[in-house]
Amino acid sequence: MNIGDRRCFGVTFTLSKNYYGHLLYGRFYYWINNRAVGNYLIETSLAHILSYLKWIVFDNNHRFGEHLCVPSGVLSKEDIFYSLNTELYPNEDTYNNFNRVQLPDSVARFNIKMNIDVFVGTYIYLIDCENKSMIFYKKKGDLIVSEFTLEKGEFDQVICQVFEKINYLLDKELEHIYRT
Repeated sequence: MNIGDRRCFGVTFTLSKNYYGHLLYGRFYYWINNRAVGNYLIETSLAHILSYLKWIVFDNNHRFGEHLCVPSGVLSKEDIFYSLNTELYPNEDTYNNFNRVQLPDSVARFNIKMNIDVFVGTYIYLIDCENKSMIFYKKKGDLIVSEFTLEKGEFDQVICQVFEKINYLLDKELEHIYRT
C-alpha cells in the first residue's frame, strides 16, 4: 500500500504472504524526495511499527523548530542534523566538524525514525516552521546530510493515514482471533 506522494513524502507498506496473523509481518519504508528511506528488503512486524507510529502521531503539530526555522544559509543542514543526532544518539555516527546549535526543549519530538530493523543506521528528523516543514536524514556511512522541504502538515497527514490503515489491519486480525 502506498500512502502519500513519494516525490515529497510517502510511505509504502505491504503484508507478507505469510504475515503471521496479528504480528502483521511485512515491509515498511518511507519515501522522501523520490528516494526510498529504510531497508525495504527486511520484513518486520507492522504491529510493532504501530507502537512507534503512535508516538510519532502524538507529536503531530508539536514539532515547531523555533530558532531552527531561519532562512537557508544561516544554519547549515549539517549543524541542525548533527546537533539533533548528538543529543538523541550521543554514541552513534560521531561527527565533530559542526557548530552545535541551541535546540528547543524535548528534541525527541523531531525524531521520525522508528527504532526498528528497517531503519537501523538511518536518522530522520522533521522540523515544522511557520509555512513549511523540513526533513533532514542520513544513513550511517553517507557523506552528506539530505534535506527536503515539505508543505507544512504534509508529513502529519500521511503518517496519520498510515497509522489508521495499519491499526485497521491489526483490529481485523485480532477480531478474527477472538471469534475463533
